[in-house]
Amino acid sequence: MANRDYIIFDFETGSRNPYKTQPTQIAAIALDGRSLTVKGQFNSEIKPIFEDELAVSAGLDPLDDEALKITGKTRDKLAEAPSLK
Repeated sequence: MANRDYIIFDFETGSRNPYKTQPTQIAAIALDGRSLTVKGQFNSEIKPIFEDELAVSAGLDPLDDEALKITGKTRDKLAEAPSLK
């Protein structure tokens, strides 16, 4: 068995382009390297840029409703999430 802990990250995104998509959720889980038991976890939705023009001017893709449907997110729910800062 390993001596080090492992941290696994998972992202949900709001479009298909992996280089320009906006993150809509980040989750992480920390596992003990010896026993693989959970040492900690984190999960948060992220408020994206909703205005298409602002997203594009920031170098990002606008939100894609099909991507949100796949991840089970709604614009209303994401509007309540903390900003990326």
